[in-house]
Amino acid sequence: VITGMPGNDNPLDRQVVGGGIEFGTHLCTRQLKSRLAALRIPATIRVIDPGTHSWPSWIDQQRESWPVIKRGPGVAD
Repeated sequence: VITGMPGNDNPLDRQVVGGGIEFGTHLCTRQLKSRLAALRIPATIRVIDPGTHSWPSWIDQQRESWPVIKRGPGVAD
């Protein structure tokens, strides 16, 4: 889906515009992963390097993560 918004259809925008957001979320995700491990709380965390702040990437990751997410509340197929 091309919307014309920064971070969607231009690869340079995805890196420049979304780079700061992705860097911050990467650090937070690593900290969360470490903390959960230290507390022995099971979690499924998959970090993709390098991340890009774009809808096409988000949609792909949402589709891939849905089977894991739906198990939490017991959503049926």
